[in-house]
Amino acid sequence: MVRFPPRRPERQLSGGQKTRLGLAMLLLRAPDLLLLDEPTNHLDVAALEWLEGFVRGYAGTVLVVSHDREFLDHTVTRVLYLDPGTRAVTSYPGNYTDFAEAREREHEQQAEAWKKQQEYIERVETDIARLKGQALGVELSTTPSQPTIRRYAKKVAKKAKSRERKLERYLEDTERVEKPKNTWGLKLDFGPPPGGRAVLRVEEVAFTYSSPSEDHRSTTKDQNTSNGTTDPLVFRSSPLILDDVSFEVAYGERVALVGPNGAGKTTLLKLLAGQLAPRSGTIRLGTNVRLGVMAQEQETLDLRATVLETTRQARAMSETEARNFLHFFLFGGDSVFRPVGACSLGERSRLQLALLVLRGCNLLLLDEPLNHLDIEGREHFEQALAAFEGTVIAVAHDRAFLRGFAERVIEVRDGRARVFAGDYDDYLRHA
Repeated sequence: MVRFPPRRPERQLSGGQKTRLGLAMLLLRAPDLLLLDEPTNHLDVAALEWLEGFVRGYAGTVLVVSHDREFLDHTVTRVLYLDPGTRAVTSYPGNYTDFAEAREREHEQQAEAWKKQQEYIERVETDIARLKGQALGVELSTTPSQPTIRRYAKKVAKKAKSRERKLERYLEDTERVEKPKNTWGLKLDFGPPPGGRAVLRVEEVAFTYSSPSEDHRSTTKDQNTSNGTTDPLVFRSSPLILDDVSFEVAYGERVALVGPNGAGKTTLLKLLAGQLAPRSGTIRLGTNVRLGVMAQEQETLDLRATVLETTRQARAMSETEARNFLHFFLFGGDSVFRPVGACSLGERSRLQLALLVLRGCNLLLLDEPLNHLDIEGREHFEQALAAFEGTVIAVAHDRAFLRGFAERVIEVRDGRARVFAGDYDDYLRHA
């Protein structure tokens, strides 16, 4: 399964090839216990399917940290959930779908219990207010010459105070049901749409990483010429990574770039972003298109700046406005003062998305946007993209994401790009 280009240095391998190499080195030891930390990151579909079969058939024990929902559905028989708030670990039988359904039932039960709890609190508060009002009314409407009635009023007031203390103890009880938390409140505003329907045209693009200064050059004497001049330099370039690539993307489309590891998906994305220049052909953006790039290696971030500084550099705003904005991307409290280099990879992914929102981009180029995000973060990211009205072109290997995201698929393989109409399942049927 694990095939690599012969004699290629490790630093030149794609992200997926590096992951497969790490797996190959691990499996050579034939351990009884496999600890796999995000093993599916960067893997193409063929490698994912092989890994799933290997894990299912592995004779030993496998403990895997993964946020690939489909991979977990196909491989695991038990889920250990680490609650980010309490840091407690809860065990759930079954695969990821079983776990998600169990968590949804728990959430519904918590919401229902919280609702009943609030109704109880409201009833008690209303009763306390009624008793206090009744006691005060008697106090104001009587005189000291009516001691019997006033004693009754004092009893009513004492009863109200007793219920008030009981309610205070209830509200301080650690066993009280907490309100279900919604941790994602993102509202995307990417500005007005670009003019026209076509936001991107790619026409007969070819590319190789070999530059003229790196090519082997030779000069030859043309024996058939009478003037004896020397022929122009002949360039013997490396094989083309991409050749004769053409397609068009309309406004609002969701396009998935798929293909084997090392086929050139990230290279094509960099060409679209203008980070690389094609050897030949043209790439044209439509009118008023504002391009946003979410890089796989997160190299666009300044690791020395804080999260807050990075945000305020993207758009002029007060510290309060920036902190309120970052709250939507799950940066709260002192976390906004943390240097980007000290943030987790998942936090950096969320920060990149936040910066695209601030810059008002309407064409997003996403290179493995779900890598380093936990499952909840992946679902939140998908919700954010669903709310985004602009155009998205994404390189991704998360099949659950691709099934919900892709409206059209472009497969990069053997230097060519094939366009498939329809969603990801249509692509799998016709590829």
